[in-house]
Amino acid sequence: MACREPLHGCIPILVTPFADDGSLDLESLEHEIDWVLAEGASGVACVAIASEGYKLTESERDAVIAASVRRVDGRVPVVASADGPGEEPAIDRARRAAALGADVLMVLPSYFVKPGPDAITSYYARIADASGLPIMLQDAPQLTGVSMAPALWARIAEATAGLRYIKAEGTPQGPTISEALRLCGDRVGVFCGWGGLSLLDALERGAIGNMPAPNFTRFFADVQ
Repeated sequence: MACREPLHGCIPILVTPFADDGSLDLESLEHEIDWVLAEGASGVACVAIASEGYKLTESERDAVIAASVRRVDGRVPVVASADGPGEEPAIDRARRAAALGADVLMVLPSYFVKPGPDAITSYYARIADASGLPIMLQDAPQLTGVSMAPALWARIAEATAGLRYIKAEGTPQGPTISEALRLCGDRVGVFCGWGGLSLLDALERGAIGNMPAPNFTRFFADVQ
């Protein structure tokens, strides 16, 4: 049975284990999931940036999502990244992740051709509509080169009922988180990204959790 939101607390980004020949090591992924849950994780996220999702074929992405959903078995929500260089590839990934049992989709903006505000708004709205899942907007301008300010997040949230969360990766996070919550109100929950380096400030400003790498899950979970 799927475990749905709301998301909160420490949701580590699972690393993707590989065998010596470069193939997926799904058995080790299962052990990793069991370990982070024992350490206090309140959710897991897969095929994301820190998961090296950019190295995976489409069938490998599906295999990791399916294995994560199966191993979690409804104990906590599963967040799967589903984005792409344009709307259609992202929608395809989003639909597949939804069919495989993901609870929430974490979505970077398209960035191969830098989109404007209208294109970004359409992108998130179409992904939410096509997947039927809650969406987490992931803002990582230092990696994508696409800058999105809280005013644009609020515009996207207004146009996209499925947008439920924002993961703020940019720096400095504190003022950005405060402005996002001022503009969006209780329509969205904000997570602290970028390794949790700004976690204490983020929590004081109203963030509902963080999404670090898995190795320090216990410490981040205890802070929450």
